[in-house]
Amino acid sequence: MAKLLRPLLLALALLAGGAVTARAAESVAVTSARATATLVSASDTVAPGQKLRVALRLRLAPGWHTYWRNPGDAGVAPDLTFALPPGVVAGPVAWPAPHLEIEGPLATYAYTGDLLLPVTITGAKGPTDIQLTASWLVCANVCVPESGAFRLSLPAGDGAPSAQARLFTAADARTPRPSPWPARIGPDGSLAVPGLTDARSAWFAAELPGAIEIGAKQTLLQTPEGLVLRLRTAHDFQPDAKLPGVLTVTDRNGTETYLHLVATPGAVVLPTQAVAAPAWTAGVPRLLGLALLGGLVLNLMPCVFPVLALKTVGLAGLAGRGGGRRRPMRRVMPPGC
Repeated sequence: MAKLLRPLLLALALLAGGAVTARAAESVAVTSARATATLVSASDTVAPGQKLRVALRLRLAPGWHTYWRNPGDAGVAPDLTFALPPGVVAGPVAWPAPHLEIEGPLATYAYTGDLLLPVTITGAKGPTDIQLTASWLVCANVCVPESGAFRLSLPAGDGAPSAQARLFTAADARTPRPSPWPARIGPDGSLAVPGLTDARSAWFAAELPGAIEIGAKQTLLQTPEGLVLRLRTAHDFQPDAKLPGVLTVTDRNGTETYLHLVATPGAVVLPTQAVAAPAWTAGVPRLLGLALLGGLVLNLMPCVFPVLALKTVGLAGLAGRGGGRRRPMRRVMPPGC
């Protein structure tokens, strides 16, 4: 009997070991009614000389949100503090592009849903113990501060992608890339990005608190040289200082691009008209002109002259009779009309 059970027990042990390995790249969760938080890794093992990517993952309940690095008119950004072995260093958070959240009279830069805050770790050469202490604020009708302590112990290996690597790929798609176009910020808050011409809509989030009115309308203008976005300056705007931030651009195909730019102070020449209208509206004046021309041609055709003459005679007859009872007029049209 023992001989029969031994292979079965060995198989169960192997299955259990495989299950533990599959979960090795995600820590034990800290859970509340508002959010579930874990520490995740893009790989199950540490490869010597390779960078290691880890992240705080927040799965926010429907209706709840947390905040960007600049929360805006209210809120607090998540705070991450790592404890790592000697010689191992954690870089800055790669903040995904936020969205605008209106909270009554306040406007904030926020995140909802499944959020990943990635960090790149360098200097790990073997088995690495990663500890993270984090705090974050979640808000709906009320705001609740939350926090947690997380730990991952990753063995040495080839650094192959983990089951959580797909989360990092999704986060990278929303992480702003450096803008290939230089930007200028005028003293009136006009943001110019010469070279960026394919934009159906655009929206700018400033990294510096108090630099712009977050909830104010941002008017998109186009010039032959590129994009101009009219921003409304706020109390801490400095016209002689650089303004870093994230520009979210939607092109004419509906594709969103997230650009990180640092606008330098300079003159911005404003165009005389707003962003180009859709193609069908651009042709409206031409269509109206053609319709007017068609009406003129129709009324000047030979087949219309007899009708005009009959109407004139009829009106004259009515005037001669002092506006008596009108008799119906027969419709007379020449052949071919």
